[in-house]
Amino acid sequence: MSQGGQPHMVRERPHMPALDGLRGIAVLLVIVDHICASIAGEFGVDNKFIKLAHFGWSGVDLFFVLSGFLITGILFDAKPGPNYFKNFYARRALRIFPLYYLVLVLFLVLTPVLTTLHLNARENPAWLFVYGTNFVMAATGDRAFGTLDHFWSLAVEEHFYLVWPAIVFFFRRRTVMAIAVGAMALAFAARVAALDFAPAHYLAVYVATPMRMDSLAAGAFIALAARGPGGIGALVKPAFAIGGVALVLFTGLAIARDTPNALDPGLSTFGYSILWALYGSVLVLSLKWQPLNTVMNTPVLRWFGKYSYGMYVWHPIVFLIVMHADFVRALRGPATPLTATVTVVVAVVLMLAVTLASWHLWEKQFLKLKARFPERAPPLPDYAPEAASQVLPPGSIAAPGTE
Repeated sequence: MSQGGQPHMVRERPHMPALDGLRGIAVLLVIVDHICASIAGEFGVDNKFIKLAHFGWSGVDLFFVLSGFLITGILFDAKPGPNYFKNFYARRALRIFPLYYLVLVLFLVLTPVLTTLHLNARENPAWLFVYGTNFVMAATGDRAFGTLDHFWSLAVEEHFYLVWPAIVFFFRRRTVMAIAVGAMALAFAARVAALDFAPAHYLAVYVATPMRMDSLAAGAFIALAARGPGGIGALVKPAFAIGGVALVLFTGLAIARDTPNALDPGLSTFGYSILWALYGSVLVLSLKWQPLNTVMNTPVLRWFGKYSYGMYVWHPIVFLIVMHADFVRALRGPATPLTATVTVVVAVVLMLAVTLASWHLWEKQFLKLKARFPERAPPLPDYAPEAASQVLPPGSIAAPGTE
């Protein structure tokens, strides 16, 4: 109750546990991809499993779809309430900035040490502070930020946050859905055009915001469609059909191209579009189809989802040091299956330890301030799976992680 005895107009947003699990899968895909890439490069291991694991780069596309879905839902539900922009940007800043800028400050302070480990960035680190990582990588066609190259995807999300809130605020639901469809089409056309006119810049197609906005737009479209007649339940049958077709198409494309490389022309044009259709369908079914909802509610997957942002930020840094630093190579001796296994185990354990320490000692302290900027929950949440007997219980936040 408020001080005047009247109930608050803002309620807690319903928690969607299944999306924690889906986010856990996304971060595990990325981590496994990077582990296998390190094993292949450092220990010379090359087999079918390693090749298949390289498709883990698609975990970033899953993150984008999830972000588009959750952020658009938050924004649309907040439109009738006060402090729309203030609350949204304050909450985003409290979730994302503390860890992001902590890493950048540590990166600058430790630059002399990192340089000796060959983990330094060649490009001006000022671009990292303004979320310009992907612009530089796209313009140069070079992974110019070394240890922090993976921040390109965080830059894409930040650009989405800068533009999308105003679009949702000033336009009607169906108009925003039309804009999302246009963004999906435009991103595909931009990728095709880029490879046609500048075939050497495959990296730009992978990291440039205009060419990756379709996955975010797809998630946004689903969030708005779920707030129309029939709710998200009306999307279940289309999700089965679209998801099934997308799975067959992506599998066929991967076999035809015979490569897991995310920069492959076929995968980076048609492949990215097929992925947002596939992952968008999985998102819907994770919420409304009981068997998949049960899987996504697995405690282990939800645990990885809770800490996914920290894992995503820290794991390449830890992996590069533990697996590729010269002093580590000298310590572990010749490359053997045993040394490879021990190295991977040490890298994963250390990454998890750093992630948990970062969350509890640093990030969580800032998240406590989010209570000062409450979100407005949807009036009639419709996120229980079809076979469930009741609506999922409310929680304190929409879902942990970057969203």
